[in-house]
Amino acid sequence: MEAGKQQTYLIPLLNRRALVILGSWALAMIVATWRTADPAHGIVESHEINFAFRCFIVGCWLGSIAVSCWITSAVKKTVMRYGLQVALVLVGVTSFWGTFSDDPWLSTLVDMVGIVLSQNVVFAWIAVPRWNDTRESSQRKRRQFSIGDLIAITTVFALLLTSARDFLPPIRAELYWPVLIGIWLTVPVATALLSQAMLLVASRGGLARVILVGFVLFLGSFAMAIFATEFEFPIEWNDLFFLYVLYYLMVFVGFLCAFAVASFAGRLAAQHVEAREPTPDRDTAN
Repeated sequence: MEAGKQQTYLIPLLNRRALVILGSWALAMIVATWRTADPAHGIVESHEINFAFRCFIVGCWLGSIAVSCWITSAVKKTVMRYGLQVALVLVGVTSFWGTFSDDPWLSTLVDMVGIVLSQNVVFAWIAVPRWNDTRESSQRKRRQFSIGDLIAITTVFALLLTSARDFLPPIRAELYWPVLIGIWLTVPVATALLSQAMLLVASRGGLARVILVGFVLFLGSFAMAIFATEFEFPIEWNDLFFLYVLYYLMVFVGFLCAFAVASFAGRLAAQHVEAREPTPDRDTAN
């Protein structure tokens, strides 16, 4: 049986073992959210540590929404898969907004829809394994996008641009839109590289991808801080600037952490199933 491998990658499986890990992650998220929902009440006395941890949980929330949309790749029917993604994004963004209501609901929704839409394209383009994918490698390589995929992506992208015109960006528009598009492009690429690294059958090559993700993480945090504080060059390296760097860094780390947990759960489940499969030696002995 080749269901556990896709080229050199393990195919993440959504079975009982994976559900236990993902359920534990969800429970930890609920507890952490309860402790950090109110900025005035932290886990320790240090305001800086509480701030950093809250930013991390924010990233975990957003990453978990994106992860849930990746897990829906186990659904074979295109209409049902995209329908689930729409429902997960709406429920996830609404729950997130009700807990960490720093930005307008529509702004958060547009951000998240853009990330998920780009994630669908990037994950298919560079062949990040789908969950519970039992197709042969030749079937996966034949075409990355079906007609239904292209129609859905085009429709959502058009709706996204239409909705984006109905709210005022939190910073100047000439800065906001390049930043938003940059997030839509870089975040899915970083999560794709991390997921691939964790699903490699052999560890060779995985470290290089993780290092690249770390480089993108730090570079992106500094770039976001520059745009968010609307500094003119030369940049003023003050406490406010580095506070923004910390904010975005912890959000990105939390986002990637959600994908790391999901990839680990899928990998562990795939290895467990693979270990239980009968080998030719066992069949001969029997």
